[in-house]
Amino acid sequence: MKITWADLLELGEEIFFIWTGTSELKWAETAWQKLEEQGFTSYKDDLQKHIVLLRFFILGVMYREFFQMAFDEPADLDVSYWLDILEGEGLYLSPFRLGQLADNQYRIDEALDAETVQELLPSIVSDLMEEQRDIVFSGLKVGFGSESLLFAHLWLSARSYDDDDDDDDEPRETVEEILASVTYDKMPAFRWVNERMPSL
Repeated sequence: MKITWADLLELGEEIFFIWTGTSELKWAETAWQKLEEQGFTSYKDDLQKHIVLLRFFILGVMYREFFQMAFDEPADLDVSYWLDILEGEGLYLSPFRLGQLADNQYRIDEALDAETVQELLPSIVSDLMEEQRDIVFSGLKVGFGSESLLFAHLWLSARSYDDDDDDDDEPRETVEEILASVTYDKMPAFRWVNERMPSL
């Protein structure tokens, strides 16, 4: 079994829509498909399913952090809201399963009231998805071909025009052009990607 982009479309539209929507969502769908090709979106049981969902969350965090590094755009991570959207799509992160994954870092049991559990969830999810960051980065690196190619595709996804807008006369950079001219404004994000996109 696996979780597809279509399964997470509503959440994806919330997480990855930063400026333009169209090219950003196309990048996210492509990135998730590349992870899918390597088996990172597949699961055999409910615990593994939770890990896959955490990978989607950290993919969104990494994308938003790229915008922060490249364009000084605040990441604006609202994990609580993302959890609400996920539940609306019928994909629920169980506090019990998250507690299992947290390996007793958080004690989630029947003694805790529902309100306390809900207050803890965003922190638990944030910690657990960070554990998936390196796996997701490795999958993206393999999927796109290299750190440099990953950077170029991330940069292209921030284009401020619609890919289907025939009236747009602005010249469109290609992957080759971006890599041939890693200018001063690109360097912070380029270095960050080459450092495996560490948490900001």
